[in-house]
Amino acid sequence: MKLTVYPGNLHGSVHAPPSKSHTHRAYMLAALAEGTSRVQSPLFGEDTNATLDAVQALGAEVEVSGDTVTIRGGNLRAADAVIDCKNSGSSIRMLAGIAAGLAGKTAFTGDDSLCKRPMLPLLSALEALGADVESNNGCAPFSITGPAAGGEVAIQGDISSQFISALL
Repeated sequence: MKLTVYPGNLHGSVHAPPSKSHTHRAYMLAALAEGTSRVQSPLFGEDTNATLDAVQALGAEVEVSGDTVTIRGGNLRAADAVIDCKNSGSSIRMLAGIAAGLAGKTAFTGDDSLCKRPMLPLLSALEALGADVESNNGCAPFSITGPAAGGEVAIQGDISSQFISALL
């Protein structure tokens, strides 16, 4: 069988499937940014919803309409209530870094599985930067009181890229 290919013009668009990792980071960056941000076609799920609930608890205004999440951020504060990250390691690790930059005490918890995951390298790094950390042997539940002074800190990058994202 012989096939012939003829030149032509292609038109159209392709939408990449939503990413959990990108959705977490987009929600957190939108909460940190001043003004209004819109996240188009995020991945909706238990983990990313935990992040969305958490940024609201930290003071961001959130509105969900269809496949668009609008976040008004830039004016974050320590949460009044314990932030439940459910089973989301991305949420608890990266939000810990955000909490360390806020004045006041923010407490975190999660489900049984999340409370067994290692957090000590990140919590130690946040303490080295000036945050006050109270934890359960380096695991959740824990609380962070900031703001951290900042500075330089070293952390292993092969445990979790989320630790690096939290420090950034």
